[in-house]
Amino acid sequence: MRPAEIVVVIGTRPEAVKLAPVVLALREAEWCRVRVLATAQHRELLDQILSFFGIHADVDLDLMRPGQTLADLTGRMVGTLDHALADISPDFVFAQGDTTTVLVTALCCFYRDIRFGHVEAGLRTHLKRDRARHKVFQVSGLGLVEMSRQRVRPSLLSQLSDDCPFCTGTGKVLSMETMSNRIERLIHRIFSATREKRLQIQANPTLALYLLEERGEQFRELCRSLDLEINVLDDPVLHVEEFRIISLSTDRDLIAEFEKKTRRRKRSARRSS
Repeated sequence: MRPAEIVVVIGTRPEAVKLAPVVLALREAEWCRVRVLATAQHRELLDQILSFFGIHADVDLDLMRPGQTLADLTGRMVGTLDHALADISPDFVFAQGDTTTVLVTALCCFYRDIRFGHVEAGLRTHLKRDRARHKVFQVSGLGLVEMSRQRVRPSLLSQLSDDCPFCTGTGKVLSMETMSNRIERLIHRIFSATREKRLQIQANPTLALYLLEERGEQFRELCRSLDLEINVLDDPVLHVEEFRIISLSTDRDLIAEFEKKTRRRKRSARRSS
């Protein structure tokens, strides 16, 4: 089976920028033989880009003339390009953009009954099969396709699973340092509200170890400054973001008591205002 004969028609610098990756990819493919046909609608600018990508035009129509009008260019290009396509007799012709080169290429392919592919339009055609909402923008000056894509149905993972109750679906938990800072701030508030001096921190073993080894000096300083007695008890039942502060004297849950008093103060403040 012979390889497919493909012609990529390029006329301007923007076309070259956008089609160069297509040409390079097709040259690596075993199922086709690709030729580059340059109309040279732009001459020097086109040559610079082709040289940059290491692409040599297999057929160069060299149509650019000083002071030419689009009408002059179009008239000359129709006949010249038609003869070139007749000589090559390709299976497919590719182009990209909305230039005179692309217009004439599509017209000549229509006359010759040659299959013509517009790269950006081809992308839009295939995306019609995509169930997701999408929007394709013009190919950028760097030859990149800009597009947005939004799911219209829940993903399979979301259908088969629920959000983690601890990280609320973020896939992250608070760091040990953050948890330690939170505990220290809460101890200050609880002491101010209850004047309780004998405390026990119940925490997940990982957090408890961090409090004892990494933050031991800070907690000892906290005990000295507030005249507190604090001990740390590890509880494997607790999640790494959970902790309790218990009164060693009365076995009261000081966090629950503090939060209850805080809510009561807020209600009183709202009524008085």
